[in-house]
Amino acid sequence: MPEHVHLLVWPRLPNADVPAILHALKQPFSQQILTRWRNLRAPILDRLSHEGAEPRFWQRGGGYDRNIFSDEEFLEKLTYIHSNPVARGLVSKPEDWKWSSARWYAGTQNGEIPMDPIKKPE
Repeated sequence: MPEHVHLLVWPRLPNADVPAILHALKQPFSQQILTRWRNLRAPILDRLSHEGAEPRFWQRGGGYDRNIFSDEEFLEKLTYIHSNPVARGLVSKPEDWKWSSARWYAGTQNGEIPMDPIKKPE
């Protein structure tokens, strides 16, 4: 999405530390973007700073973080994520959104987002 991201994380280890995984993904990304915007003197930095504080790339709070406990709920969330660009009028079908895994699920295993084959935990 132009102003937000959907990420569905399915750790391979049953006791994976999901908050640590998200931190490891989000922190370097935000640091890289903020550094680039500082170098460009990007006007958006003013909108991301509150009361003289350093700019924040990610919104406060955990977003819509949820644990998923069933295949049905997984499919519901995946369908929502894939349908979101269509609902927003950005593309006509989910697999047309170049940042989506919908293309992979539709059988075209090329695109911007590489996917691992789905393997159920044993």
